[in-house]
Amino acid sequence: MKYILALLFLFCTLTTKAQKPDVLIIDSLTPQGILLDQGWKWRTGDDPNWAKTDFDDSQWLGIDPTRDIHDFPEFFDGNVRWLRLRLKVNQQVLPPLGLSVNQATGSEVYLNGKLIQTIGQVAAPNFKAKDPLGYPFHLPVESVGTYLFAVRLALQPHIHYTKMYA
Repeated sequence: MKYILALLFLFCTLTTKAQKPDVLIIDSLTPQGILLDQGWKWRTGDDPNWAKTDFDDSQWLGIDPTRDIHDFPEFFDGNVRWLRLRLKVNQQVLPPLGLSVNQATGSEVYLNGKLIQTIGQVAAPNFKAKDPLGYPFHLPVESVGTYLFAVRLALQPHIHYTKMYA
């Protein structure tokens, strides 16, 4: 069984090649999965249109979400943020695919504008962080093509975020 292991803040291995800066091509998998640490864009705010495939994110900032949460002090301001990544999936990696996330936030995961997973809670003012590491979920990629992967996230206030991994 093949899996895409995408860990939002702590990842495994990367075996991809870039087509252009705004699309990450997934054309092979290792037994450990792949590391989705390139091609991400982010923005502060909360607009459900940001999950849609036709939204123009060309002015958004780049981000490597595999870095430690403390590398992003602006994330501690109590606001919702969105991350977006365009993935091109080739025939060699088609189903079944899974997604495994390690996070220090609450998040909603979207694929092509459709909510596919909720982890914790991203509803103000009751943000709740949850780390689902070890519990992969199905990534509904059924055919070759380009997909928009969007994540709506927020940090839970009043908890101490530590550096667990060196």
